[in-house]
Amino acid sequence: MKNKSIILLAIIAISLISPIAMDSSDASTAVTVNGITLSTFDDNVSIAAGDSATISIMMTNNSTDYISTSVKIDPSKNYSCSVETNEYHIAKGNAAKCTADIKTTKYSEHGDYSVNIHVNVFNFATNVNEETNIIVKLTIEPEYSDSGGFNKIFGVFDPLPEPFNTPLISASITFVMWCGIACLAYVALRMIWARIFKNDDDDRKDITKTTGRMMILVIIVIGIRKSLIVFGAYDVIINAVEDVTNLILVALGTIIAWSIYKNLISTLFHKSERKGKLTGVDTTLIPLFRMIGKVVISVCSVSAFLSILGMNLMAILTGAGIVGIAISLGAQGILTEFFGGVSILVTRPFKVGDMVQIGTEKNIYEVRRIGLLNCEFKNWTNREHYILPNSAVSTSSIVNITGRTDIYRIYLYFDVDYDAPIERTKEIILKHAYNNSDVVTDQDGFKPSVRLDSFDYSYMSFRLAVYIKNFKDNIRVTGELNESIYSELVKEGIDCPYEIYDVFVKDEAKEN
Repeated sequence: MKNKSIILLAIIAISLISPIAMDSSDASTAVTVNGITLSTFDDNVSIAAGDSATISIMMTNNSTDYISTSVKIDPSKNYSCSVETNEYHIAKGNAAKCTADIKTTKYSEHGDYSVNIHVNVFNFATNVNEETNIIVKLTIEPEYSDSGGFNKIFGVFDPLPEPFNTPLISASITFVMWCGIACLAYVALRMIWARIFKNDDDDRKDITKTTGRMMILVIIVIGIRKSLIVFGAYDVIINAVEDVTNLILVALGTIIAWSIYKNLISTLFHKSERKGKLTGVDTTLIPLFRMIGKVVISVCSVSAFLSILGMNLMAILTGAGIVGIAISLGAQGILTEFFGGVSILVTRPFKVGDMVQIGTEKNIYEVRRIGLLNCEFKNWTNREHYILPNSAVSTSSIVNITGRTDIYRIYLYFDVDYDAPIERTKEIILKHAYNNSDVVTDQDGFKPSVRLDSFDYSYMSFRLAVYIKNFKDNIRVTGELNESIYSELVKEGIDCPYEIYDVFVKDEAKEN
């Protein structure tokens, strides 16, 4: 029983001591001062410019007294230091872990540095205060500059023989080579656009002019940065040029992306409309797709700008989301019209040039413009222009008179006397319908037709149904047919009866 108790106590003691032993065993440097053993886990820390690293210090109290420690790290212009907790109180047999964060910027000069960590140890029992220093080697590696490319032509090839082997000459040759690459890229770009826009000379010239100049400028800016590396410029200069280069690249990339997207969308939709390859696709969708592209490109560009400037994108996006909610609540009317416009452009109830009736209106309107907030219509008869909000249009019933074709059917009625020969009357009416050049006469299902429609007290009514080639001509064609058919009927001696009213005037004075 006694042996079992001893074994149990040994196991408990080992379990209490093992964490401290493991922490200390992993340490690479250890120093004891005033009863405290200070240990670091890595004497050499390597970090890239713009990144951060952590240095851990294990403080173990090997004495029987209560001890307090404070930690301080000397600052440097190439890195910043912060300690999670400056002061620790450690009881006997216990340990504490101090964590120090080392942060660098992308402008930090690369090289080897010594991080000087000051540790002050105070023993409460003896009132003894001692201080010691722990040195950790810190290596900052460059983020941008490339020492392997120094004084090498194009950063790869060995320099020219003496006396032309100077960094200035190598950098100059490198820059000239980048200019040559820019010219070759411009020629290749012209060939690509000539292939894509071979049937659209105006679009090809516009996009070649815009993107070509931008591409040359982009490559030259990259060449300047690469030449500075070959020249062996200071990291600070290279880093500054790198930031400026990235900002210029984002700006130029945004312009190039928008120019390419805008011209491609315009070309694709015009081609689809001309060839009719895609049902329901025409140029009225261009504003919608341009708006979508503009939003996507703008968001990507702003995000890239903020990232280059070192801003926290997550915090910005969170703030933008809150602002977006506030704006959406304050601009519900505008958003309603906007989504109404999107609905019209997607569902395509009409297109520019169509003749429509909206809601319960009997008037006929010509569609003049389809916008993202409102639509513009013209009264077909009185020429007034109406601008209706998209919410009103998208929620109304729409009758599209010329949606699929410009052909339009009209009915004309002719009343003749009961003595008129039926077949001859129909022959006269059809003859004039076929003789009118605006009437469709050569398509099955659209040819003119006439029939005896109804009987009245004093006349028979014939109905003529004709399809005219263009809805906009229906009033004129109706008048021409009425005039020519009536004249022929009168000439043939066919009476067109009309109502006659006898009016009797009562003279009340004579009656009295």
